[in-house]
Amino acid sequence: MKEILGILPHMPAFDSCFPLLDRLARRGNLRVSVITGPRIRATEPRVVAVADASPVAVQHRSLLGTELWSLADMARADAVLTHADPRAYFKAGRPRDIFARLSGKRTVFVQHGLVQYRLNYAQDGDAPTRYQARLMLVWRDLTADERAVIAGTPDIRTVGLVKRNLLPPRPVPPELAQRIAAARKVVLVCHNYGHDHLLYDDAQRDRAFGLLRATMQARPDVLFIIRAHRGRKLPAHQGAVSALVAGLPNVVLSDRHEGYLKFAGIDDVLAISDRVLTHPSTVVLDALSQGKPVAVLDNHRPDLAFLPEIASHGDMAAWLDGGADAPALAEFTRRYGHVDANLDRAAEAVETHLYGPGQVS
Repeated sequence: MKEILGILPHMPAFDSCFPLLDRLARRGNLRVSVITGPRIRATEPRVVAVADASPVAVQHRSLLGTELWSLADMARADAVLTHADPRAYFKAGRPRDIFARLSGKRTVFVQHGLVQYRLNYAQDGDAPTRYQARLMLVWRDLTADERAVIAGTPDIRTVGLVKRNLLPPRPVPPELAQRIAAARKVVLVCHNYGHDHLLYDDAQRDRAFGLLRATMQARPDVLFIIRAHRGRKLPAHQGAVSALVAGLPNVVLSDRHEGYLKFAGIDDVLAISDRVLTHPSTVVLDALSQGKPVAVLDNHRPDLAFLPEIASHGDMAAWLDGGADAPALAEFTRRYGHVDANLDRAAEAVETHLYGPGQVS
């Protein structure tokens, strides 16, 4: 039986790869091995129980075991499944990438972001990116312009959205639960200012923050949760964020390292939110997957035109006071499919890639 390996040092790797690795193991056509690192277990201990309950063969290792001893596991496996292709997203300080490139290790790449640099957009002047993976699993058909970002002729398979939350619910701190109960609704605002300078500049940030602050002042009965990309703060933008929330009792910051939502993942924050305003990002799909009404800020993606865009006080008021958005949810499903069927479709593509057409029943 052929073997596929997943190395999961942090939550982005787990979120992107583990649902498919779990499905491959349950189908029984491949031996599936997983290595978790100490960082993911420290920041998200729920991962251990989820991985141990899966039919994957999981090993929880030290940092050295994850980064160096795993090279032997890579050599043994027939392929490695990754969200960070060792050529397209190469890091010189990551021994796994060096080994994969030098050995020519067979790699299967799975998309991890709705808006993903070197997959569906590039910086002006960039040459097309060459991937080590010969099989690339993407969530929707790439346009001709997006396909031009990728060099060569890898097998690019559209499988639909294969990312899903597998973690059990996170307890809500009592103080935050009280604030949620007292609010008429909870609105999550996710932004990428500072985290994606190619797409959003400071002028856009200042306009958006001005609109948000006026809205938060005008609606003291609404609890707003402000979350930067993955809950990370950036020193260069912290002054603008502090000014945005200063003196407003109806605002909570989702901060990776402190506060009520320390180390909370996006699904944890979505679970306590009623509506979501976000930049074009995977948060759109995460929120729609949970049936949340979604609006978009600074939209630059034609494929998100089916969602309302917030560019004025009128847009904001209409969206905040609106009801469920059944047409948007239906369009999301039409474009990205149902995750269960998508996981089987992706698993079949991986199995065929490793065994050859018609070799797996």
